[in-house]
Formats: sequence, C-alpha cells, structure tokens
Amino acid sequence: MARTRARTAILATASIFALGVAVSAAQAQEGQVEEVVVTGSRIVRQDYVSNSPIVTVNQEALRQTGAVTVENGLNQLPQFTPGAGATTSFPPSGGRATLNLRGLGTNRLLVLMDGRRVQPGGTDGTVDINLIPSALIQSVETITGGASSTYGSDAMAGVVNFKLKRNFEGLQFDAQYGVAEKGDAVSRQAAVTWGGRFADDRGRAVVSFEFLNRGGAIRANRDFFALSQLSPNTPNGAVNLGANPPSQAAVNQVFGRYGALPTGVISRAGPFGFNSDGTLYTAAPTTSPVLNYRGPLDNYLVNYNNAIVANSGRIISIQSPLTRYNTFALAEYKLTDHIQFYGQALYTTYKTQVTIAPPAIGLAGQVITIPVTNPFIPQDFRTLLASRAQPNADFAFTNVFTQYGGLPIRSQYDIYQFVLGAKGDIPNTDWTWDAYASKGQTKVEGGPVGGKNVQLSALNSLLRAPDGGASLCTGGLNLFGIQNISQSCLDYMLKPQGNNSVFKQNVVELNLQGGLFDLPAGKVRAALGGAYRKDSYSFTPDYLTSIGDFLAGNISRPSSGSQNVKEGYAELLVPVLKDLPFVKELSLNGGYRYSKYNAAGTAHTYKLDADWEVISSFRLRGGYSRAIKAPSLISLYQPLARASLSVGNPTSATGAPIYSGDPCDVRSAYRNDANGQKVRALCAAQGLAPSQLDSYTLTGAAIGIDGTSSGNPNLKPEKADTFSVGAVWRSEFSHPLLSRLSASVDYYDIKITGAVGTFPLAEAVARCYNVNGSSNPTYDVNNQYCTFLGRRNINGNLQDARVETLNLGAYWTSGIDFQIDWAAGLGDLGLDDKYGRIALNIVGNRLTKFKLQSLPQGPIQSFKGLTSGAINGGALPLWKVNTGLTYSLNQFDVSLRWRYIASLEDSSRATNPTSAIQGVKPYNYFDLQGVWRITDKVSLRGGVVNLFNKDVPQVSTAPGNTDALTYDPLLRRYYVAIKANF
Repeated sequence: MARTRARTAILATASIFALGVAVSAAQAQEGQVEEVVVTGSRIVRQDYVSNSPIVTVNQEALRQTGAVTVENGLNQLPQFTPGAGATTSFPPSGGRATLNLRGLGTNRLLVLMDGRRVQPGGTDGTVDINLIPSALIQSVETITGGASSTYGSDAMAGVVNFKLKRNFEGLQFDAQYGVAEKGDAVSRQAAVTWGGRFADDRGRAVVSFEFLNRGGAIRANRDFFALSQLSPNTPNGAVNLGANPPSQAAVNQVFGRYGALPTGVISRAGPFGFNSDGTLYTAAPTTSPVLNYRGPLDNYLVNYNNAIVANSGRIISIQSPLTRYNTFALAEYKLTDHIQFYGQALYTTYKTQVTIAPPAIGLAGQVITIPVTNPFIPQDFRTLLASRAQPNADFAFTNVFTQYGGLPIRSQYDIYQFVLGAKGDIPNTDWTWDAYASKGQTKVEGGPVGGKNVQLSALNSLLRAPDGGASLCTGGLNLFGIQNISQSCLDYMLKPQGNNSVFKQNVVELNLQGGLFDLPAGKVRAALGGAYRKDSYSFTPDYLTSIGDFLAGNISRPSSGSQNVKEGYAELLVPVLKDLPFVKELSLNGGYRYSKYNAAGTAHTYKLDADWEVISSFRLRGGYSRAIKAPSLISLYQPLARASLSVGNPTSATGAPIYSGDPCDVRSAYRNDANGQKVRALCAAQGLAPSQLDSYTLTGAAIGIDGTSSGNPNLKPEKADTFSVGAVWRSEFSHPLLSRLSASVDYYDIKITGAVGTFPLAEAVARCYNVNGSSNPTYDVNNQYCTFLGRRNINGNLQDARVETLNLGAYWTSGIDFQIDWAAGLGDLGLDDKYGRIALNIVGNRLTKFKLQSLPQGPIQSFKGLTSGAINGGALPLWKVNTGLTYSLNQFDVSLRWRYIASLEDSSRATNPTSAIQGVKPYNYFDLQGVWRITDKVSLRGGVVNLFNKDVPQVSTAPGNTDALTYDPLLRRYYVAIKANF
C-alpha cells in the first residue's frame, strides 16, 4: 500500500509538472489545401468544405484525454452517446469498444478507415474500435446523418472516418502510463512507428506496432458501490412456497421455538432462508426485522431493507482489463506517372476478462426444484413441507455458488484485414480512379476463465440423488446453510464451456471521379463506381451450451449464414452561382446508390446537399438524405433458441379478473369483458378442446409460455431520412482579439423506420386477443399476431410460441450542434506577448427530440432528457458541452477542460410521466492536461482526469446503480507519456 501511494504521488507530481493542452476535441481544419476528399463525398475538392455537420478531432486531442483506447476519447464528444468500452462489464461487452452516434445504436453508424470499410467485430456488423492503429491516427472526422448513397449500408446516424498518417517518415516512439488514485486501473501503452521511402522515392512504406495493457478495477474499491446489485440469491439458500404453502400453524410452531413471534404474522409462503445449524430465518423484505438469522454479516452478506441479501456487485468489474497487440503496415509504389499500386495489412489480437456474479440457482427463468427425499433438508423445514396441501411435491430453491467465486468471463479476439489496390489518373484529364479488394476475418473465442461452468444436469443429479449425491462426489451437495462444497463435487458439476465464432468480409470496389464540363459558376464534377461485398459467419458453441445444460444459461445452437450485395453509385457536384451579391458561391451536391442484396432485396439511397457561401466569412449548408441499414447476419440467420414468457395470474390480489395470464383462462378479464364470447371462439379456433372451453384455468404465480426465437431471412433494410441545415462563420475582423474567432451551428433531424427488433411474446398475446381494441378486431385465428402463438391439445396451454425478428420500430431524433473557437496573444489583451497566448474552444449539443416507437401501432415514447437504461443503453441529456481553455508559453502548454452534462430525469418517466423516482442533477467534470516540448523531437505530456474526484450519481432506486458509460466510476486518475521522434 505504501508503495502504491508513493507511486501515485510521483505520478501526480510528474503529471502536474508536465501539464499541457487538450487540443480541441472538435478542432476544425483551417486554411486551404490543394486537393482533399471530405468525408461523406467521393468528389475531390479544392477547399475543405462539408455540406453536412462535421466534427474533426486530431490525434493529440485524443491523447490529451488521458484515454489509452480511442473510443474513450471519442465518447466524450457531445455528439456521442457512449457505446461499449472499458467500463462496460455488466453485462459483459466481450471486450469490444464501439461508438454510438446520436444514441441511435452502435450498429447504425458506419466506421471507415481512410474512406474504406473496417473489418466488423462481430455478426451484428458493428466495428470494434480496438482495431484502429491509434499511433497512426491523423484525425477522426464525424459527420451526422445518412451517407448511404456514398458508402452503402449502415451510415444512418452518420459516419466516423479515421484518417491515417500515410506519409509518415522517420522513427517514432510513444509510451504512456496511467493509474487511478485508488491504485488500480493501471494502464500501459507503447507504440513504435517507422516510415520511409524506397526505390528512388517511387515507393513509401509505414509500419506500426502497438502494445496496450489496461488494468482492471472492481466495484469493491469504490465507496459508491459499497452496496451494489443486491440479490436474494445467497449462499445460505432460500425457498418460496407460494404455490403450495405450508400451514400457518406449522410456521408459527417452528418460529415459536426460536423465541417470541413478532407482532405481525409471518408469511407462510416465505421466502425462508437457512442457517447452517438447520434453523430457518425470514428472508423477504418486510416492515419487520429479519427473524432468527444466525449467520455472518459482512461486506458480502448484508441485512438490507429487512432482508438478508448478497452484495454480489462488489466483485463486478468497473473497468475490464485488456491486453492488446496491434500491427499495421502499408506500402505504396508508383509504377508509372499515372499508376500506383498499394497494399495494407492490419492485424489485431487482444484478450479481456471481466468478473461477474457467481453462478446462481434460480436466475434467468430456470426453476430448480428439490425433492422432499433430499437427505440434507433440515428438520425444521421438513416440518413446513409436511404441512403443505401437497406434502410430497418438489419445491423451488435459490442459491448462489460463492465457493466457486466470481465468474470471470474471458474473450479472445484475432482480427485481420488485407487490402490490395491500384489508383491513378487518366492522362490528359483531371479524372482519377481507385480500385481495390479487401479481405478480413474476425475470430472470437469466449467463455468462463478456465473454460468451466456449472452443468445443469449434473447439479440436478446431485440434488435429486437419494443420498444427496454422496455416491457421486465426496460428501454430496448440501446447499442448505452456508455452503462447504468439496472439490470433488465442484469437479463433478463444473464442465467445459466455450464458444467460437468467425466473421468474414470480402470487398471489391472501383471508384472514379473528375470534371465533366464547365458552367458559368465553375466545373461540374462527378464521381461514380461500383462495389461487391460478401459477409459470412459461423458460430460454434460447446455441446452443453447447444442443449442448454448450463446453470442459468440460454440455449445457443451452432449457426452460419452469409449475404452479399452488388452496388452502383453516382454523385454530382454542380456549381450554380458565383461572384454575385450575397452569393459568393452556391453549389449543389447530389448522389444516388442502387444496392441489390441476395437476402434483403433491393434498396435505393440518395442525397441532395447545398453549400452557399454568402460572403467570404459566412457560409450556409444543409441537405436531405435517405440511408439504409441492411439486416445483420445474426438478425437474418440466428438459430432457434429457447424463449419463454411469464404470463402471471389472471386475477388481482382481490380476486378480480385482470388482463393477465392466459386469455383463455375463464378467470381472466379477456373472458369476462364484453368481448368474452369472441375470445372463447378464438380459443376454440386455436385448438382449446371443447371440454375445456368453459373450465380451463392455469394456476401458479409464474405460469409461462414456452417458445423459440430465431432470425428472419425475410427482413428488409431499415430506412433513415435525415435533414440538416447549418451555418459557419469565420471572422474577418482585423482586430487581433477578433481575428481568430470562428463559430458554427447545425440543426439535424433523423427519422428511422423499419428498425429491426424482436416482437415480444407478451405483446403477441395481448394483440392476438385484441386487448387494445384494434390489433385483431375480428378475433381472427389467422391474424398476424395469433400466428406467433401455438396451443397444445394435451393440456390446452399456450406453447410453441415464436419470438419473431421483424422490421418493427421507429426512431426520431433532432438537435443542434454548435462550436466556438477563439485565440489571442496576451499582447492583444494589453500585456506583453512574452507572456504567451490563450485559446478557447467550446463544442456542444442541444438535444431537442428523441422518440421511439418500439412496435407498429404502439405508443410513441419520448426519451429526451432521461437517464440510461431507457434506450440503447445510454443517457440522453438535453445539453452536453465541452469547454477547453488553453494557455501556451514557449515550449509549455497548460489546459483546463470542462465537461458539462445536463440534469436528467429517471428513465421510468418514458412510460410513467408521474414517476417519483429521482433523476440526476447536472454534472461537471474538469480535466487538467499538458505538454512540455523538451526539444523539437521529444515531448512529455500528462494530466489529471476528473480533477476534483467527482463520484458517480445514483441512477434509479437500486443501491449502487449508476451509468458507468456517461459518468466516471474510476474517479481521479493520472497519466504521463512521452513521445520521441528520430
């Protein structure tokens, strides 16, 4: 501990000594260049002009955030709702790092590298940002809105294009070390990059090697998570006998032996917990204290809300450890003055591991029952069992295997992508061409560390053995009271578990662009081309997973599939007016793409943008686009898996009929309202036997519908319509205080229809039986929603239901992006120039709308200004603003960055506007960063992230629940880095 504190103090001192500037997270590129390609267009332009809202961040800006992975730096931009990343550990993200632009989902954003598609990280088509060679990033351009007419599928929310340093020369070494003030979350990163020319300058090559080791951190090391993810599943074991309860007399008799009974009546349904001495205790949250608990109370087992619960969240990761190796190489060779060959190779391998709660009995819908013949049942509990109406019936049981420890989940990724191509120009014209082919593969291996989990059938064998499993393993399995499981029994239950998936993508593409003819306002320019892309995948789980034989595990069967698309596109840039009053230049940019998918059919995407330079300092821009997202392979070909729905009891606590349970149950409101006879006829048409029509009932508190879920090869592409309009102003004032002032503001509106999703069984039941009055008004058995359901004549129960993957939902979002940049020397403020200069950058977003319609004809819900958990896993504040103030003097820069997140209401407000659950107050984070340019070739940088050690806020009502993506669970941390060029 002393060594950790010393190291932290040294790093803090070094960081403060090396304080430097956080380059603007949205720094617009200035000046003119001879020839550029703007993200969102294929046409080469003379000026860096974008008709769509665009944000650019350079490599130094990413480094000065202190993040060792790219996605952490980008996710701090106001335009992004954080996707999966370092702090995504529950549920585990498998180590993947993703981006979520506008909160529309990580799979609705197209990620490019130098304008080309990046190998996806999985079957959903989402790109894993871990692939990007961070040492070679020159800048990252993000445009808002659809760009499918330019790049094809997925560019619905927008495009993120990583531009690399392809002309790098020399040798560069870059290393960074960071640590949280708590002494964990240690990060180490090192990169070596070399570039040079060969063959008399006809060729050039760049090679980069990068190593990253990101240490983990768990909730137990943060005070906020002192109580976290409380679970009634404890190592003591617990039972609930609600469906077949003991007599009240037996309960009073047993608990009377422990001492005076409480004033209130002990519920005979339970749940009851077990002490290791065989006695019972009251386990449910009540207004009365826990009765007769005789076990330990510590950091793991706690008495909360008059219940003994497991504080299982303490062992869960708040930062997942990651070890990654990246290799990237590219080479170009000029064969002639008009033809150049090029190639590049990318290989990334990384592994990550997160710790989740131990395996538990009674989770994820699996009901584990124990027979009354089990020899380990304590005598007091036998007394209760014997008093039941059905004394010999099995009973349900819950327990958590703490002796097994937290369950570490590992993921191993091996990803490569090769590109070979040629480019050049057509002699005596300004036309250029580029043709390439790429081949990529993503291989993922995953499962528990050590490759083992609790086998369900082995567990049942032990629990149901007449001798309690003593003949199968040493001592048998006694889960009543604090467990002490022998290694022999652990070995008997633990079986190998793991899975492998392989995703492949092959792309062939040809692009041409150049001038067509002259108009009075300038030359009409065009781009056209075609592409072929094929995606394929295979998924291979272990045998026990494929049959659903792991504790609290779903069935995952082997699967495979592929799809291909053939595309052609054209783009036109037309100068309309030039050099007129208030029209220095006006141009239109239109594009169209035709896509033919072998699985999803044909799709048409298009755009029309306008750029109006009113005067040299003021420009207006905007346009409209139609974009698509083709169905992912997993949506098309996901294999059959088990699905279930708890339909509940058809009557309320007072016995009155309610719209719950099986609609054919004679006690339900379906059968007792004005349409009861129509429901009866529908039940008969579905297959309910005539002898059951007027007597059919389901009993129990958790009656379920068994069914299956799967992909749907008939899915169609999602569609998105985007409208944007904005303005850019750059000062032309001569006064030094105003000469370096610029600002931009852009409004965007995006609507997505046909969003792919699964139709819930509960909704299928309600709509089949016309509970809303419009979904099946004729009570037709052939209605779409009724076809999702099946009914077995043996007992009349709803069974064999299908969870459909369909084009269902719709999203609407709109907002305003704004940016202000200003810089001045202190001499301009009346001081001496020798005292340095200052710069200010403000970049922000104002969310004006975010709505979701999950199902056709369903309610439209607003999620604007709500906490996470409501949609796509991210919070949606009304305001997000980053402000950076930089002071520069000679070789030193110092910067203070302020990150503002507006207040949020609780996500429950989406469905219940009167919800009293408190939201989150406005949050402010401050970071201190800096750089010391020791020489022209060596620089030292460092900083303090979360300078004032701001803790995370409470989200919803559950103890220890927060949003670890929007807010910072790691608290204050330090980093120091060095870069040297040779």
